[in-house]
Amino acid sequence: MAKKKYPPPAKMKYDEGHPIVSIRLTPDLKKKLEDVMKMSHKSVADILMEAVEVQTPSIMNAYTKGYREAKTKYAVTYNCSVCGNAITISTQDEKKAAAKYMKEKGWAHGECLKK
Repeated sequence: MAKKKYPPPAKMKYDEGHPIVSIRLTPDLKKKLEDVMKMSHKSVADILMEAVEVQTPSIMNAYTKGYREAKTKYAVTYNCSVCGNAITISTQDEKKAAAKYMKEKGWAHGECLKK
């Protein structure tokens, strides 16, 4: 029985630091990619790195914008009794205290209060 071949340690270390990414392309997209590679004299990896660098700022801007909009729409805040600045309820203890306060003060759904 033949022994199983193991890659040398240097190859294993290289593969660990340089993982393989495999994708499927349509024939049209493959042709476009080959044209870009031919015109630019760049590898697929170089083209991908440039694309990631170009896309990252717009993705981060979209994420930040969406986060701000969601926080504005859904965050529960109240004003500090000392300085008057807004405090956002974020910890579990704050949420429990707010829920207890609302229950004690009789907060309920509008429909429930009509009953």
